[in-house]
Amino acid sequence: MSQAYLKARRRETIKARISSFVLGAVTIAAVILGNATARAFTAFLFFLFLLFLANYFSFKAMGFRAFKKMADELEGRGS
Repeated sequence: MSQAYLKARRRETIKARISSFVLGAVTIAAVILGNATARAFTAFLFFLFLLFLANYFSFKAMGFRAFKKMADELEGRGS
């Protein structure tokens, strides 16, 4: 596997972990505090999380070969 692919995959994994942690923390804060601002912020973060999932599954749908080709082009190897 190419280095660019592994680096991109690692970056996406880190983003997913951070976003799920932040979403969970804000959700707990919204439940504890129960104020409208926290609930609105939670809804906003949930929307961002859904956008992240859509992005993730669009990369999955492209398939490994297309992603690898894109990574190779970024590294300058071309096809």
